[in-house]
Amino acid sequence: MTILKRLLKRPFSSADLLGLAAHNISKPPLPPQMYEAAAGMVGKRGVSLLDHWREGFSVQLGEVAAQPTWQLQRSKILRLVIAENGWCDVFACTNGIESPDAWSHLVADLDYFKAFPKDAWKSVLLQKYVTALLSAVCLMEVAHRVYALTKLKEIELELYSEYYREIIKWPAAGFMDIELRCSS
Repeated sequence: MTILKRLLKRPFSSADLLGLAAHNISKPPLPPQMYEAAAGMVGKRGVSLLDHWREGFSVQLGEVAAQPTWQLQRSKILRLVIAENGWCDVFACTNGIESPDAWSHLVADLDYFKAFPKDAWKSVLLQKYVTALLSAVCLMEVAHRVYALTKLKEIELELYSEYYREIIKWPAAGFMDIELRCSS
């Protein structure tokens, strides 16, 4: 049925997409040590980071399935990949910066971060990075399997990510330069 829907460009149901991603939902594609660490991270609600990701990823697949046409589903999944890659880019650009003040402008208005004190933001960003990386990889796999994601589109997504990283680096680099001048 999946092959016919893809060939005829028919929209996929939530059950179809969850079925296609079931192997990743049950066993996320992480190295063993990272898998154990993510499974062991339990938040305030008593939910592990992996279970939190599973819940969010299932919602994302539901958002894709809610689109009325195959083309809109393809567009939605690509937008979700770009959003998740954006979190990976934020982490990559801020990972070496000790003070969250240098990158707080990127996350300060988000409810997800407002719930935590600023000194915990680095840890929160790491958790967001792990879940974003998992979502991006699993969404890309689904996009390859049923939404005709090509190598050219993958390169386009990578270029978008590089461009976004350059935009993120500018203010942080400027802050680091000011911080170095003030400390000397």
